[in-house]
Amino acid sequence: MTKHTIIAILFFTLIATAGFGQAYEHCDTKTLKDSCKGYLDRPYKYDASNTILISFQKRPQMKEIELPMFMGEEYRIIFNTYALPPGVEIHVYNKDADHDGRKELFTCNSSDATKKIFIWDCPHYHSKVYVDYVIPAKHDDGSSSGDAPAVEGCGVLVVGYK
Repeated sequence: MTKHTIIAILFFTLIATAGFGQAYEHCDTKTLKDSCKGYLDRPYKYDASNTILISFQKRPQMKEIELPMFMGEEYRIIFNTYALPPGVEIHVYNKDADHDGRKELFTCNSSDATKKIFIWDCPHYHSKVYVDYVIPAKHDDGSSSGDAPAVEGCGVLVVGYK
């Protein structure tokens, strides 16, 4: 690649990612992620993290994240629900939402008042797992339908492997 091509790619990457920081202002994602890393005791090593923004709408929503995994490795997934609004459910499946007969592997709920960090040790026989955030409908509060949905919270997950 030429020097100009590399500079152009870096410039557009910087512009494309600049807007993401503004969307996360409602959630201190670094602190949420760092608090999860403490649950990656030896022999687990940090692999990746994911943040999902939550905004309520008039209808229930489902946001799905695909987590690829290497066959034969053991994984630990830590879910931090401190910044999730109450009522958001998290479900982990062996197949995506478009497949019939998928099996639920793990579930937790942001409404649990006594627990906000959930740990799941994933069996080593999955090549992918699918994390579904089920977001309930927004209650009618009189706001106009033309308003853009505001970010009302976020969910953070951290993945570690043995």
